[in-house]
Amino acid sequence: WQSDESEFFELIAKPNYRILGKRVGRLIKPLEKAIAQFSRSDLQRLLDGASLPLSIEGQEIVLTLEDVAVERKIIEGVVALAAAGVSVAFDTTLNEDLLMEGLARELVNKINTMRRDAALHVSDRIQVTIETTDRVEKAFDLHCDYICHEVLATQVFFKPCSNGKEWDLNGEPTKIEITWV
Repeated sequence: WQSDESEFFELIAKPNYRILGKRVGRLIKPLEKAIAQFSRSDLQRLLDGASLPLSIEGQEIVLTLEDVAVERKIIEGVVALAAAGVSVAFDTTLNEDLLMEGLARELVNKINTMRRDAALHVSDRIQVTIETTDRVEKAFDLHCDYICHEVLATQVFFKPCSNGKEWDLNGEPTKIEITWV
């Protein structure tokens, strides 16, 4: 839970031309520039119901939230939604742990596809031989228990395999061979 949404949303302000145009007339252009320069704290004050006094070409103008349209722009790498005073955001940046987990899941998917293609019974145990990159081997090492459990592997070997099926695991060339035991 986080009350500061600045990590996820950028606040952008524009004049409400329909209201301000009538009120300030020719000062709308300089006022537009001033509003664009508002800080996040200025905009937050408006959102909280306060007013902001400005001096434009020697004329005092007091702005309220009715005078300014404040929009939330989602920051790149985040999926977010704001409604009724509540914001929900998810960081969608893929870190190394997530990438390794993704490779492990891809490995499970490919091995289970091979099990299905070989018409193995759902409870048949297998031996797996994998010829792959260091990255896929690292993903396997990190998620060994999960992978072996999901594919019912009793043994896994990392070595060249002449009869293996070739796969692309998220850009990592991999050859897999399964044997019923």
